[in-house]
Amino acid sequence: MSHWTVAKVRVTKVDERVLERALKVLAEKLETRVERSFLVKGHGGSRRCEYALPANLPFGNAYGVSLECGRLTVYVDDYGAKSRGLPTAEEFATLLQQFYVVAAVATSAEEMNMKVEAFEHEDGAIELLLVR
Repeated sequence: MSHWTVAKVRVTKVDERVLERALKVLAEKLETRVERSFLVKGHGGSRRCEYALPANLPFGNAYGVSLECGRLTVYVDDYGAKSRGLPTAEEFATLLQQFYVVAAVATSAEEMNMKVEAFEHEDGAIELLLVR
């Protein structure tokens, strides 16, 4: 496992409102917060990212998320994350994509005056209840 790792998230036409909502949920799950314009560091690399979720890693300081050519890219020191029992870059990217889809559906439903309730199951599946 390498230290400085990059993972791509396939979301076309990223809506920053939805992204911020998804990141807030993910930050809550990881017991951290969302920062803007943050220098993410890791062993063998660093990058200023539009968004970051600070993390106490032995060789890094955060999960970074950048918007590049309309796509999301995740940066983190994978070795440090794995050693602390935190998600690797690929796992973080998968969670971000999952929460982005949930946030996009919830945002659209709310714009149609629907009430939205989300439930996360033990297996990680997320169920949305939309009520008009």
